[in-house]
Amino acid sequence: SEIEAPGSDIDFAAEAHRWFDYWLKGIDNGIMDEPPIHYYLQGAEKQQAMQSTDGWPLKNQVMTRYYFGPGETTGKVSINNGTLDLSPATDSQTFDSYTVDYSTTTGTTPHWTGLGLPHKYPNMRSHDANSLTYTTPPLATTTNIVGHPVIHLWLSTEAPDLDAFAYLEEVDVKGNSIYISQGNLRASHRTPSQAPFENFGLPWYNHFESELQPILANEPFELVFDLLPTAYQFSKGNSIRITIAFADDDNFDTPVLDPPPTLKLLRNTNYQTYVELPVIHN
Repeated sequence: SEIEAPGSDIDFAAEAHRWFDYWLKGIDNGIMDEPPIHYYLQGAEKQQAMQSTDGWPLKNQVMTRYYFGPGETTGKVSINNGTLDLSPATDSQTFDSYTVDYSTTTGTTPHWTGLGLPHKYPNMRSHDANSLTYTTPPLATTTNIVGHPVIHLWLSTEAPDLDAFAYLEEVDVKGNSIYISQGNLRASHRTPSQAPFENFGLPWYNHFESELQPILANEPFELVFDLLPTAYQFSKGNSIRITIAFADDDNFDTPVLDPPPTLKLLRNTNYQTYVELPVIHN
């Protein structure tokens, strides 16, 4: 995607001009009478894509838990081919095993390197194939996700530290996987703190050296972090996917351990792993 795609409904330069006219020149151009927030609902019909709101998060947002579940036996697309389900786990021992693949990457043109320039993500199928994935059945209705997804990830490993990456994707009927959003956290930086500003109750970390927590070998630990805010319409018949990886070779300097460590992603009654998605109810 690009910062301003051809045919965009908003002239961003003109909007900035109007803002400066009001605040610097005192021109009453009506900008302060308009909703303060505009967002683009990706995937929606063009005439419905540009949306406005008086507040954030949206009032009709419902944070909905999708729990990580066991793999399917058909249509192998990843290391585990797991499922996303609205019902929590019922087994007390289940987990997915994964050996870290340090070659995993989202490519060389993601938003991390865009710096305001056009950026593009590839079809995520090859990335997913080397990762852990959790996917819903085909959606019965069109589903809008607007806001900040939050991941709750339970892990155990003998590694002293690791980087965890979570990706929100849409999977179409042909199996193509479309990048939507992502978040990441280094395990040793997992000490929670209070944001020094209003951050909507999202997870916050200071990343101070004094707060670093080493991983205790084979002891379960939880990583909680938000994904980049998004506004996306999932089409009926497509699926929602969360992909979990532990490296992004072209974009992050993850310490490489030799041999690569094996970890367990825990998803059971004792350690529930899930993602909270901001589903919009009309």
